[in-house]
Amino acid sequence: MILILSSATDQSTSKVIDWLAHRGVRFLRLNGEQCYLSSILFIDPGGQMSIKLTNAKGRIVCLNDFTAFWYRRGDFFPARPKISRYRRQVFGILAREWEKISEAFHFYLEQKPHLGCIRQDKNHNKIIALLVAAEAGLSIPATLITSDKPELLKFIEQDSAITKAVWNLFRIHGRNFFRSVGTHLVTRGHIATLEAVVAPTLVQREIPKAYELRVFILGGDCYPMAIFSQNDPKTRLDFRNYNHECPNRGVPYLLPEDIKQKLLRFMQNMELDTGSIDLIVTPGGEFVFLEVNPIGQFGWVSDNCNYYLEEKIASYLEKLKT
Repeated sequence: MILILSSATDQSTSKVIDWLAHRGVRFLRLNGEQCYLSSILFIDPGGQMSIKLTNAKGRIVCLNDFTAFWYRRGDFFPARPKISRYRRQVFGILAREWEKISEAFHFYLEQKPHLGCIRQDKNHNKIIALLVAAEAGLSIPATLITSDKPELLKFIEQDSAITKAVWNLFRIHGRNFFRSVGTHLVTRGHIATLEAVVAPTLVQREIPKAYELRVFILGGDCYPMAIFSQNDPKTRLDFRNYNHECPNRGVPYLLPEDIKQKLLRFMQNMELDTGSIDLIVTPGGEFVFLEVNPIGQFGWVSDNCNYYLEEKIASYLEKLKT
């Protein structure tokens, strides 16, 4: 039986499950939003571990019963106990305790045949990914991360530059508003408004774009899609500045063999068996690596390019369990 850990809103997981059911493959889907009323982790003197979880509906899940594991996204979370005093401090301590317990759950599951890895998702680092991509022979943009205002000015005065988050999309929200910041041009005017000492800021040389590529990788196979984002002012810098009213056109794409091999070498060096890679292809035909998302969306690549990725993932998982 296959254990699937995902989130309740991930429709791609649901489509993969439809294919598993069609093939008669037994599986159990757990969503990261669920809380577990109790957990039992036992290690016998011989080093054999057993894990049982009980959810809010009283269902008992024994992780030993599964022969394969797909980590799509999410995590295991305990129900919060009632605490009357020092709640913030105690909850902080308990959260760190549970984090280590959850790591043991994932360590156990990753000893089985599996696809995806929470460790690679949680510990993913865009800076390290750039270095590994360069080592694999891929072109990368010049990148500066600094808290020094004069260095920022010096960098952007040399040529046009963009800024984006080091970790993930920057989001802030209040009772009546929500803001998220993706990839944007940075100008001298932006820098001039900053204090002398700024928070560490990532800026990259803007890469001239003929089109963008999103490449979904599953095992040793690449599924590329060309995205024509350059003609829309909203998405010209980054297709992820989505224009929902007029979406960018995406079409199947044939990667040059040398680029494909470099991408696969990069994934191997990053210890990733799946993920979504973003690249820019310049007007001169250069392929420039931007980043990889270990749990990136693949549904729209599948739909636009008729790759039937959900069926391919189901087939991959079916082979894992045997």
